[in-house]
Amino acid sequence: MNSLQEVYLDKNPFPSWESVKEAKSLKNLSLINCNAFSNPIPDLSRLQSLRLFNVIENQLTGVVPPSFTGLTSLAVVNLTNNCFQGPTPLFENSLAWDTCSGSNVTLINLGREELTGTISPSLAKLTSLETIFLSNNQLTGSIPTELTTLPRLRTLEVQIS
Repeated sequence: MNSLQEVYLDKNPFPSWESVKEAKSLKNLSLINCNAFSNPIPDLSRLQSLRLFNVIENQLTGVVPPSFTGLTSLAVVNLTNNCFQGPTPLFENSLAWDTCSGSNVTLINLGREELTGTISPSLAKLTSLETIFLSNNQLTGSIPTELTTLPRLRTLEVQIS
């Protein structure tokens, strides 16, 4: 599976993470509504070419994995409508986004994830960020003023958070 670059199994049964987590050339992984696919997301740090990670409307559990922070090619992560719990990963006194600084991430969708805590000002380090969805979580505090420095940010959705 070393040459596998794209997996789109939307609305189909997904056998297991084992089938993709060693696919080092994988660029796009879309597993939307895969028949109640559950379990935590494993360490995907070997997928250094991954640009799209889309797992909307499954029943994935656990915390948002810290392995995402080392995926420098990652541009889109969509985790909406799953069963994640707890805060986003913490690294060196801040959120995981610190290690993605200056990366090509354009969209963060963490809506309906039961996340807790505050919105980190370190999101402003993602200079290509255009869209942030954080609605329907248990977030507290105010929106960091640092987000006003994002030159491409067009959408910030935090309602009912």
